[in-house]
Amino acid sequence: MSATRPARSRAGAALLSLGVLTAGLVCGAAEPAAAESPFLVQRLTATADRFQTSASLARTAFPDGVSAAMIVNGENPVDALAASAVAGTTTPVLYTRRDAVPADVLAALHDLGVRDLTVVGGPAVVSEAVVDGLRGSGFIVRRISGRDRFETAATLARTAAERPHEDSGWRVLLVRGDAPADALAVAPVAALHGYPLLLTGRDHLPDASEQALRDVLATHPSTPAVTVVGSPGAVAESVLQDVDRLALGQATVERWYGPDRYATAVAVADRTTASGRIGIANGVNLVDALPGAILLARSASPVLLSEPGRLGPALSQYVLANEDHLSSAVVLGGTAAVPDEVVTELRQKAVAPPVRLEAVSSTATSITVSLAQRAEYRYRLFIAPSRPGTGEGSYAPVAPAPPAGAREVPWSSTRFTVDSTTIDDLAPGTRYDLWVARSVDDVPQTFTGFTVDTD
Repeated sequence: MSATRPARSRAGAALLSLGVLTAGLVCGAAEPAAAESPFLVQRLTATADRFQTSASLARTAFPDGVSAAMIVNGENPVDALAASAVAGTTTPVLYTRRDAVPADVLAALHDLGVRDLTVVGGPAVVSEAVVDGLRGSGFIVRRISGRDRFETAATLARTAAERPHEDSGWRVLLVRGDAPADALAVAPVAALHGYPLLLTGRDHLPDASEQALRDVLATHPSTPAVTVVGSPGAVAESVLQDVDRLALGQATVERWYGPDRYATAVAVADRTTASGRIGIANGVNLVDALPGAILLARSASPVLLSEPGRLGPALSQYVLANEDHLSSAVVLGGTAAVPDEVVTELRQKAVAPPVRLEAVSSTATSITVSLAQRAEYRYRLFIAPSRPGTGEGSYAPVAPAPPAGAREVPWSSTRFTVDSTTIDDLAPGTRYDLWVARSVDDVPQTFTGFTVDTD
């Protein structure tokens, strides 16, 4: 192979320069691109357990204090879902044990200046001894409860519906009550907008939820939406049919979901928020995320779920797709819930620099390329002869993505390392279009194209 040189030869020089610069690439030696702005990640420290986490979240959300708070059972916190609509953006939700309020939670309530407390759930989930102890500590306490989680959620939904709300875009949220992974994603939405949140079983709508749905729809003068959150595997189509029957034209019925809990959280975020801030929670152990709904609602931010030990493809693709406007993240839980390596991956993907070339060189039958940055991505490379065009040079601009039939070149890139690669067996004196894409789990993201000639 002969000595290689930068491919800016002949009449293609101007076109190459224009095409490369337009695509955000630099030919020849280049420094790695720096992030245009820092991406800030806040982890709530000193959170040894879910109770400390709920206390830290309350302190973070209300640094100037707050007069009212809600208490839910942190050992089985499904009541926190429905409570979010009533808590809104003005009231923190903290965890208690069934028979005792943890010291960290009690200290947070006093430090915040809380006077009025709402205990969510009956004596089976928050005992009368806890209520008596809170009253003895100087709090004014009331209880909202039902015979089970479905009745408790129904009572909370009626309370939320009675509050003033905008007619436009108003909706009732319906989520699985015995497997709340999908429901977690809408807790900040319910808190931000005051949307009533009801619980359902997988295959049928419980009587308490059915009656509450009738009551809630009756309070609304226009035609709201009833939004079922979760896939047909989580909430069966028969439930939607029941809801449609009950609505009797008073509401439209829709479903928000993805193929799993991680994709469902992304689907909810895509439909409801455009905030530069996101919340990250453990997608398997969800307890840290529920009290975080209020904190996220105060900045109109979504909660997204990470897989064990990694972001996972759904969250990764969301971050890459929204990297232009993401500015910060709050991690809900300690390192046992969201490990440091997940935070590292999040930072690297959220501040991804544009794809930049360190060098392009060519011989009569080959092209060699390497990238400037060494980041937490995998890369894919495609090549195809440049398309015929009209006007000067008679070549069409580089397409935004490789066409069908483009050749994918094996690329020896691994996580944190990107090596040069050489494309052989090319036609001499021919113009080629190349495309480089960062990828997540081998799914290409954001192709960047440029043009180069062989000698």
